[in-house]
Amino acid sequence: YSYDDRYVFNANVRIDGSNKFGTKANDKLLPIWSVSGLWHMKNEILKTVNWVDRLSLRASFGFQGNMHDHETPELIIKQHGMHRQFDEYYSSVYAFPNPYLKWEKTRSFNTSLEFILLKNKIRGNVSYYYKKTVDAFITKKVSGINGVNEYTVNKGTLENQGFEVALNFIPVN
Repeated sequence: YSYDDRYVFNANVRIDGSNKFGTKANDKLLPIWSVSGLWHMKNEILKTVNWVDRLSLRASFGFQGNMHDHETPELIIKQHGMHRQFDEYYSSVYAFPNPYLKWEKTRSFNTSLEFILLKNKIRGNVSYYYKKTVDAFITKKVSGINGVNEYTVNKGTLENQGFEVALNFIPVN
């Protein structure tokens, strides 16, 4: 939605689904959403300032999820051929059941101040981002007697944040 070339608002919603969560019906679907906005400050508070061509503030917040492709709630056995040493057929665990696994969830926030000055000679932006993931997938070592040596669990937390500065200068047009 845009109003008077000053404000722009945006919202997105969807639902992701995965059948890799076993019988827990409430864990199969995850709503994904984001909201964002833009304020053209030049058009509102700096109308009379001639050397500022554009000044805009952007912000967004969103929520998303992730699931590993190779995970499954079911035990999958891979049948092999005849074992040379024992002269018998043998099998191995191809996928270990993981019925307690759930979505990896990420929240992110971004904001940016964008500017264009002096008849398009100086352009740039200053941005800040923050991203936090909870229930992140980590690999846990387990005894090989289970048929596998490692197992994926939702025990990790990741947090990233930082600034980005971009500046372009055109001395002669």
